Amino acid sequence: CNATNKYKQQIMSSSGSSSSSSSSSSFSSSSSDDESAAPKQKIASRKRKQPEHATPERSPAQDEQQQEQPSPFKFGGEDVFRPDCYLGYKRKLNRFMEHKHKKPKKFYTDEHEFTLDELLQITPKDIVRFFCNMLYGKDKPAPNDLPTKGRARNATAYKSGISHFMPNSQPWDVGHNRGNPTKSKEVNQLIKRVVKLEVQGRGKKSKADSPWEPPEYKFVVDAQTKISDDRKKLMYPAITTYQCSMIGRIDDTTKWMTKNLQIHPECEDAFMSRLPWSKNVKEERDAPWQINLAANEFKLDSMLLLSNYLEKKYASRVGRESDFIFCIKGETPKRVKGRYIHDLRECIIKSDEFKEVQQQCTGAALQGSTFRKGSHSTRKYGRTKARRKGRVSKDNADYRGRWKGDASKASSRYEDTFLPYPDALCAAELCHGGPIAYRIKPSSWVSNDWIIATVTPNITAMHGPKLGTLFGRALLWACLDESARVMIPHALYRRVMAAYREGCASAQDGSSEEIAQTPIENPIVKRFVVVTEQDDAAVIDVMDELNPIAPGGSATVSAGASGNVEQRLWRLEHIATSSHEKIGNIESNIKSYDANRAKEMASMKRVMMRRANELQVTTRKRKHTTTDDIDDEDREDPNAATTDNHHHQVLPADASLSKTPRDLYALWDEYDNGIGGRKAAKNFTAHEKGQCTSTYCRRKVLWDLIQRVINHSGTDYRTAIEEIYGVYGYLSITKLHKKVLADEKAGGHPNLYPDAERASKRRKGRNS
Repeated sequence: CNATNKYKQQIMSSSGSSSSSSSSSSFSSSSSDDESAAPKQKIASRKRKQPEHATPERSPAQDEQQQEQPSPFKFGGEDVFRPDCYLGYKRKLNRFMEHKHKKPKKFYTDEHEFTLDELLQITPKDIVRFFCNMLYGKDKPAPNDLPTKGRARNATAYKSGISHFMPNSQPWDVGHNRGNPTKSKEVNQLIKRVVKLEVQGRGKKSKADSPWEPPEYKFVVDAQTKISDDRKKLMYPAITTYQCSMIGRIDDTTKWMTKNLQIHPECEDAFMSRLPWSKNVKEERDAPWQINLAANEFKLDSMLLLSNYLEKKYASRVGRESDFIFCIKGETPKRVKGRYIHDLRECIIKSDEFKEVQQQCTGAALQGSTFRKGSHSTRKYGRTKARRKGRVSKDNADYRGRWKGDASKASSRYEDTFLPYPDALCAAELCHGGPIAYRIKPSSWVSNDWIIATVTPNITAMHGPKLGTLFGRALLWACLDESARVMIPHALYRRVMAAYREGCASAQDGSSEEIAQTPIENPIVKRFVVVTEQDDAAVIDVMDELNPIAPGGSATVSAGASGNVEQRLWRLEHIATSSHEKIGNIESNIKSYDANRAKEMASMKRVMMRRANELQVTTRKRKHTTTDDIDDEDREDPNAATTDNHHHQVLPADASLSKTPRDLYALWDEYDNGIGGRKAAKNFTAHEKGQCTSTYCRRKVLWDLIQRVINHSGTDYRTAIEEIYGVYGYLSITKLHKKVLADEKAGGHPNLYPDAERASKRRKGRNS
């Protein structure tokens, strides 16, 4: 134990020294001594020794390139690129095969490849036993046993990992013992039973992060602003509030790139951002530009906290040369995410002050204090906050969080992913205290040019004057507010205040000493913002000064009727907006219901017409039945033949082929036995073949190939089909037919018993 504690202390000391050195190199140096800060950082990194077993350091570009470029693996003898989730799926398969083969843990390495025969031998019973061992602690649990060793979510993850490597993707066929065993009835019933027990509270307790309660969220952001590290006290609150406003994951937030921060093209009081690194983003259209507004509560205002952090970050050269918002040169988003999660749990969540706040929350008392908190709680809190008031629909919240909708429909490809009004409405609901805009008082001498030159020169150099003006107004308000000035770095506060006093002295024709003795008036005022919709666009209206906001960030209603009327109008505007949205949702639901009903009626009409045609065909066949088909007993009793004729007649099987056979197994079953009561294709007469000549000839190429492999190898049709799949791969019937037809013209594939005599005949026929 002492050795373990010493090792932990060494790790903590090394991480603390590295973080302190990086923070001092990034934020302690001003813009004048940028060039001297970078060599000091290099010298410090050279003095830092690494243990012998440590891996060599890699550059951030190499780390990001390794994340973007998945490593290749062999499939069917060829090198192809594997997906990002391949390694996790492979380890889950190794764990399952170790249990099946009764091997110790970590017996199979990540490079081990299982043969096709080993994968085909997996049955649903093997998977059920593995899941029971993982959830119950035994392979065959009793009916009264409870799943206290694992969660149903764990079994679902293993189910996806094992299914990724199954040769057959079709559901499990009990009659033929083939298909994907993870898609069997036994496996699904086991998972459903475990989910039901978890809902009843008789399963293993969940370890997932639960959403913050509002007091918990405020405590976390306030605690992050009080961290002793100069960089973390500015960066962590900006990460948390921006993650909440975007309903994002922590890894998506830390990968926010500098080029994805821009001013809103139509509104000077908002900025646009984009998170294309999100987990749910598979295409470029899945990561649209999204709007961000300022919040009334300055401690939870993502715009104010972000501008405070960026102005300090861009003051150093290492901060300007990074491609990511929350990283400096030589730092990766993965490292920032790891430090953020570690500090959040170790320094804030595990503190006694946070536990006291958690016990006082009403939600924690109702849900129970067993739910843990973490970085994912911010994403869940943002989604919950947007939905609690009822003004934001589920679809709008999904759009804000970049959750994928029903992408299986072809119509989704024709829908533009940039939806201004739903996104702006959800962004306004995520602003604590309401959405606001920072505006310059008309009576003040302060101008936008003075703000970008004095308050935010570094942000302006990186992102342009418009974004510098937007962030500069927020910073100037905080510098001149008594409650918010403690959040501003001391050097930035002194610079802004000195320049502001000089400007006041020149504007009032007085000395700086006289201006210092008079009370300073804040030239920036907050205005409430109302989001409305007009012509399929989001309209952001800034309210007049009838509803002022007091310094310190709390909204107040002025004495008299004007303030009350304005406050009521603002609330009525929100009610009208939400009502308009609900009416639109009802209209869309009615239209979709009418469309579905029309489709069902058309489908029923087609079924009825098909049934009527079948009855007509059956009637004609009965009329043409000769007396030779009647049994001897019916010849003796004519009345019985007329009354019970349907009991003695056997209608001929339908001599037709199925429309879309899914694989070679179904295709061979159609040829050998017949599908859906149809006649077997091998028993078709010449007349019946002529009714489906084109389809029959195309499928006969595959039937002949399967029959030839069966005759030469002496095995059953299953082994023959797997041998064909092993040569051509698991392709569709159409693609497989094209490849087989090309090989058959040359005599057949060399690995599938080619017919040399037939190939020579084909050559002679071509030459003649």
